[in-house]
Amino acid sequence: MPLLDAIPAALQLPLAILMVLHKDHGRYPFFFTYTVYSVITTAVQLPLVGHPVPYFLAHCIGEVLYALLALLAIAEVFKARLELLYEGHRGLRYLLLPAILLVMSGIGLWQGVYHPFATSFLGHFTPAAWGFVIGIRCLESGVYFVAAPLRKFGRLTLADRPFKILEGFGLAAFFSLLAYLVRYRFGAGLEAMFRYLPLGAYIASTCLWLRAFLKPEPPMTTPKPELAKVQALLDFQKKQTKELKKGLDLGPQRIAAR
Repeated sequence: MPLLDAIPAALQLPLAILMVLHKDHGRYPFFFTYTVYSVITTAVQLPLVGHPVPYFLAHCIGEVLYALLALLAIAEVFKARLELLYEGHRGLRYLLLPAILLVMSGIGLWQGVYHPFATSFLGHFTPAAWGFVIGIRCLESGVYFVAAPLRKFGRLTLADRPFKILEGFGLAAFFSLLAYLVRYRFGAGLEAMFRYLPLGAYIASTCLWLRAFLKPEPPMTTPKPELAKVQALLDFQKKQTKELKKGLDLGPQRIAAR
């Protein structure tokens, strides 16, 4: 239903405004672009609801662009870690993202060529577009479900706001994939789930993002060092200083003895 489809955009409009007010649009430019794009594309698609072919085409193109911006927004979350990776492997700076896009495009092309639902342009373009989108959503979901336990056990350092961005994309992608799987396995009998589960997950993700950006992000604080470790370092330093002084004092005596 068009009104339900407009709910995420209605929530993302204040989210974009909050990002500008808190100057977060400069810190998360791709996520901000994704948010603004969602509002604009919804405003463009809603008037096309009564025209099936233009609406269907605009919807497919829109989903492809959604997937691309989501991928860039997730890369933005891991920007600091990616920079460290690029420092050690400079070639990855120019290969990692193009390689991911090439693989996803290959999946979409394979779907469009070998699994068209008609011989027309839309018959080939639609499965190609959805093959690409589903590939990106698998990646979004996978990255989140790997990052979440790593962060919980202290193996991955992510501030709350970037993690909420990742969580929103990951959960929305997961429930979308679940709806596709159910629709594929059980057919049209669960059409309502296929229609409303991804939308509900996207609305929940948008609410998650809106809550995360409602107030300025607290500054990152460095953990306080443990007193025992600090004392051990001080004792080691004192010991080394004593040995150095002892060596300097014995030096002239050894020279005189010779």
